[in-house]
Amino acid sequence: MCLSLVCGLGVGLSSAAADDWPQWLGPNRDGQWKEAGVLDTLGKELKLLWAAKIGHGYSGPAVAQGKVILMDRVTDAPTAEGGQLTTSKGKERVVCLNADKGTEVWVHEYDCEYKNISYSSGPRTTPVFDGDRVYTLGTMGDLTCLATKDGKPVRATSFPKDHKAPTPAWGWSAHLLLEGNVVIALVGGEKQAVMAFDKNVNATRNGRCINGHFRMGSGLANPVGRRPEDLECVRTWNNRFPLGSVHGASVSLVVARHLRDDVEFLVIEPA
Repeated sequence: MCLSLVCGLGVGLSSAAADDWPQWLGPNRDGQWKEAGVLDTLGKELKLLWAAKIGHGYSGPAVAQGKVILMDRVTDAPTAEGGQLTTSKGKERVVCLNADKGTEVWVHEYDCEYKNISYSSGPRTTPVFDGDRVYTLGTMGDLTCLATKDGKPVRATSFPKDHKAPTPAWGWSAHLLLEGNVVIALVGGEKQAVMAFDKNVNATRNGRCINGHFRMGSGLANPVGRRPEDLECVRTWNNRFPLGSVHGASVSLVVARHLRDDVEFLVIEPA
């Protein structure tokens, strides 16, 4: 069974080139669309520009460089939308479509068996554009870097295989965050609740973790970068307690300081 990705145009909408939406929640990861000429209300009829058949999943599309990139899963097994844990064989795919016509540009796929996963329809996270590369994260923890032009693999790592991370019941669901030269992900496991991966090599940055409570599950919340003055902060929540910078609230703070050769994660417990 396939779903359809539909692109429509409201009657009277400005014909100006649309802003890119290169990652989850848009260019600034804040959910704001600042394009000019947007209608306050839609007309009674919408013109269908194109439709494309895709597989199952929860991934949102990323749009940039005239391309629409999303993730899906193809399988012959029935999907389970309830909370029960299921196991099924299938393939996860990264699908690239032409943003103007909806035609297929390229597809990258890989075997991906879902093992004891709740809500097993497909991938959860939205791809992230980064110039000539795009980064994706699958339900079973496959972090992949692909060439934007043709979808050829550049590098990849597996959270459970390469980093011994425990698989969450819901799979890996937190969207990736690009900060400087690193890709930040909620991985989970001993001293790796949050990990930074160097974009230029197939290895993690030399991360120093200060706090014994960093042995956690990966969580569902999505990291969001903030830059106060002389350091860079990454705010997120995990499945045991909140990890975030919320002034006046009793939460823990994760600060990622980009040093010359590594990334330092500091965990500050609430008083």
